[in-house]
Amino acid sequence: METALRGIKAVFFDLDDTLYDQMQPFRDAVHHTLPQLEMEESAAETLFRRVRHYSDRLWDKYKAGELSLEDVRIQRLTLAFDELGLGLDNEQASLLQRDYEHRQQHISLSNGAAELIGALQQKGIDTGIMTNGPYGHQWGKIRALGLDLMIPEDRIFVSDALGIAKPDPEVFHHISRIIGQPPANCLYIGDAWVNDVTASTAAGWRAIWLNRRGGNPEDAIHKPVRIVGDLRELII
Repeated sequence: METALRGIKAVFFDLDDTLYDQMQPFRDAVHHTLPQLEMEESAAETLFRRVRHYSDRLWDKYKAGELSLEDVRIQRLTLAFDELGLGLDNEQASLLQRDYEHRQQHISLSNGAAELIGALQQKGIDTGIMTNGPYGHQWGKIRALGLDLMIPEDRIFVSDALGIAKPDPEVFHHISRIIGQPPANCLYIGDAWVNDVTASTAAGWRAIWLNRRGGNPEDAIHKPVRIVGDLRELII
């Protein structure tokens, strides 16, 4: 981590599936809402990945005003379930989404997250969050995790409030301007290759890929300075 931090003055984190394990509330919601599926851990993880995939793909339509937020949330579920041959009607998807949202208000920080943020701050490094999503919904999770007590409000950026979202590199240019640091002095830690690694490095930031679920890089052009499977690997 010392090498990755050389010259770095600001470290920002993704929220979902980076500072907390997004899989846990999703898996619990599926088991509770659709007990008839009797889904094993590996199948639930595959399903979760496909939901994330469709969520990212539908987000542009939401930003363009072609889909409502509710439409995105329902369609990402029905598309993922259909792809895996499970089938899910809109009513079931709505029930699952409500249960999932409820469980996201009772989440815990990933192991090592608080320690890593604290260690960075002790070194005098500016720390913050950049997350895609609806402002109120994301702030609900931030408060549930206690991150509002660790990170100043003016260092927490939510895409819906900005009017721009990852993977647009302009998000990272905007943050650099706000915090007064050139991109070369900034580092981003996140779990999604396109939204986190590609977008931040395209803006001139360094990136660390939290490869929590053993995925593969999606291109050979954008290179993170480190790849880790757990935030505890970064504690310095």
